[in-house]
Amino acid sequence: MSVVSNYQAGDELRSPRPICKPLERDVSRWGEYTFLTTYLPRLVREVMPFAVDVGAFGKKASNTWNLICEDGWPGLLIEPNPPYANRCRREFCGDFRVAETAVADYVGRASLHRYTFSGWESLDKERVMRLRNRGANRLPRYRSSIAVPVTTLPAILEKYQVPTRFGVLSVDTESLDSKVLAPLFASTWRPAIILVEEDCDFQMFRDADYMLLYAQHDEKIWLHCPSAI
Repeated sequence: MSVVSNYQAGDELRSPRPICKPLERDVSRWGEYTFLTTYLPRLVREVMPFAVDVGAFGKKASNTWNLICEDGWPGLLIEPNPPYANRCRREFCGDFRVAETAVADYVGRASLHRYTFSGWESLDKERVMRLRNRGANRLPRYRSSIAVPVTTLPAILEKYQVPTRFGVLSVDTESLDSKVLAPLFASTWRPAIILVEEDCDFQMFRDADYMLLYAQHDEKIWLHCPSAI
């Protein structure tokens, strides 16, 4: 299978582009849900149709809202910021649960840094400074921090009894995607499709038997090789 790619080295400072022409009902940011519909009929025959969203935020630009609310998939929405967690409870419908916790590669507590851009929050306080040093424009301003619990992705998947082979994992943690995924790849859980925003280590995915389906600087979509179509 060839990779659909608009990605080039250094692309992270350029304007992102839609993945494809989205379906009218697609609420995802760049047409991710429409892109996934190519693979969903086969996936639901091979793995449990279950969606996990790390950094869920709400309906706006969600990679999982259509799956959970329209396609009837069970889901787990992970959101550490209480106002956004409550937004998820209001804006999603169907069979889903909300876990109010941050996700990283350790268990404990940490400061969640919140910014003026809607949805911008991260455990990584240096995120904005690194983007500024690389010449990015329209950077958000720091607003406040709150203390939140932190856990690993395998720990929370076990707590909520998520199947080890499930359909879609979406990760949006503003620069910590690799730290979220490292414990997952060391565990028995293998989502069929993983969506990430950051430039995670490609070799980490390949070592876990994932192949790249689509890449641009603001989105990467990976398919677990046993589910390859």
